[in-house]
Amino acid sequence: MKLLSRLLSGIALTGVLLTGPAIYFHRQNISDWWRLRGYTPSAEIVKLADESSMTPFARRLFYVQHPQLDDAQSFNQNCSGVEQTIVLGCYVSKKGIYIFRVVDKRLAGIHQVTAAHEMLHAAYDRHNKQEKDRIDKLTASVFKNSTDKRIIDVIASYKSKDTSVVPNELHSILATEMRVLPAELETYYSKYFIDRDIIVDYSEDYENAFSERQTLIASLLNQINSLEVSLQKQKISIDQILAELKVDSARLQQLKSSGRNNDYNAAVPPYNTNIQHYRQLVDAYNSGVRQLNNLVKQHNKIAIEQRQLVDAINSHSGGL
Repeated sequence: MKLLSRLLSGIALTGVLLTGPAIYFHRQNISDWWRLRGYTPSAEIVKLADESSMTPFARRLFYVQHPQLDDAQSFNQNCSGVEQTIVLGCYVSKKGIYIFRVVDKRLAGIHQVTAAHEMLHAAYDRHNKQEKDRIDKLTASVFKNSTDKRIIDVIASYKSKDTSVVPNELHSILATEMRVLPAELETYYSKYFIDRDIIVDYSEDYENAFSERQTLIASLLNQINSLEVSLQKQKISIDQILAELKVDSARLQQLKSSGRNNDYNAAVPPYNTNIQHYRQLVDAYNSGVRQLNNLVKQHNKIAIEQRQLVDAINSHSGGL
């Protein structure tokens, strides 16, 4: 505090009169300098800034927040004010950026997207009302015309909890997850990203890890349900033929025991044909059951993988 006071006094002695936004900007620069004084980002944090294509301006803003990758316990403590749902990162004003360490390699890219997302929250936090209003109108317009169901669902979730956070979330989500944006927004986001497509690539890659499995699970469920219906119909036919065969067998025994050999001999061939047909139906049914069991195994395997991925991004499940 003493050093900061001296700096401010020294600035006042320059004779330059600063007012309004200029004063805020100057104070912000001093605050940033103070936060960065003696701070050296870890190698993994530098790598995140590199791989998320942050501009020097965005990188400085990112580092000012002293970002860190946390295990589940530390993350939950640092982001304790965040609602207890699946959260990958949080920006805590005047404190820092915290990113949940996801160890599942199938979700490569998730740290980069989260880092960019939270950095943009810090950027939004610094905008004055006029700039926020301008950006909010642009992002709201894009969202209004969006057909991306996943983004629509995510924003609906935010709205259900706190409508006031929607503009801030849109500001981060559109930049990191939507491939094509209007020219004015692209120009705005170029202040933060050297190549925004890089971060969208990461986003699509790790989202695909979920969506591809979800699509496969749905397909397998449809196949399982369809095959179960078919097997039920086959079972009904098999039971009906078996009942008929039992009646025919009893009749053959009666013909044979009563000495009606000609009638017996005439009835044996169609009976044997029905027996053969019955066995074919049973073989087909058993083959269908084996196919059903294989589909169920595939479904369960993919469902377990999906559950693992969900657990991997859930700090409250231990990220296992």
